[in-house]
Amino acid sequence: DLVLHECVPGVPLTVADNLIRTGCEDGSPSNVDSDGVTNGSEALYELLGTVVTSPVNFGVPCHRRRRYSCWRRLAARDSSASAVGTASAHIPGFNSGSMAEMFYKKLVASSKIFLVADAEQVSRYYKKRAADRSIPPQPLLEVLDLVPACARAHLEAWDAILASGTETSADIVCVMQSPHFLRPQSIEALPALLTSSLMYSLSARRLLLPEELMLAMGLHIQLGGNNIPDGDGGAMQTFELPLAERLREYEVMRLLGNGMHVSQVGSALLLLLCEALRR
Repeated sequence: DLVLHECVPGVPLTVADNLIRTGCEDGSPSNVDSDGVTNGSEALYELLGTVVTSPVNFGVPCHRRRRYSCWRRLAARDSSASAVGTASAHIPGFNSGSMAEMFYKKLVASSKIFLVADAEQVSRYYKKRAADRSIPPQPLLEVLDLVPACARAHLEAWDAILASGTETSADIVCVMQSPHFLRPQSIEALPALLTSSLMYSLSARRLLLPEELMLAMGLHIQLGGNNIPDGDGGAMQTFELPLAERLREYEVMRLLGNGMHVSQVGSALLLLLCEALRR
């Protein structure tokens, strides 16, 4: 049996390793030493590989840095597994170097490629957002009317930055965060989605639709009759999912903010399936 685990890189690998290797539910059993290594307990699994990736590594202008790790179940005779990070076996490719060689692509697009909704779709989204916030119907809804007070302050700060003539290659930003927290190396890709994210395009001067954020997470969502380019002059296969009709926006953001990007989990699963077939 194989186990695939995904988590933010900031969480020590020993936390998942203690739980998966020995079945200790709290991740910090009494037989873990000061270095976080399990001792004196019969191991159930051993670590096969771990890699930290982001969608930008796969050529997708979207940040979501996550660690993917894999374990395999041990036979009874192999129960004396090695400590975390020193697995006696491994999955070919389940490391940074091999993953890069097999799957990584150069990032050649910016986050603007996710701006696929037309004016009518944006207007419909604004009206729904206004209705959810009990804002009276208006002929022309402004973004400032549709966002929380902190987001209004951050939008005004961005307006001041742009009005001052300051050059920036940033386009899609999260207006729930201050511009002062924007990292220069990350500005051409979509910021990592959180459950509380509210994305805004500085060039288009509008909010992004939930469906557009699903596109950013690798889901091929079709908005009306719009075609999504595949980069080779054609159009990707898409499926219609009118989320605005079926889910509230906060429900969509919970799904996306807690989700895994298709490029990352797809590559990890492909390696695991190949390993399962090999065994």
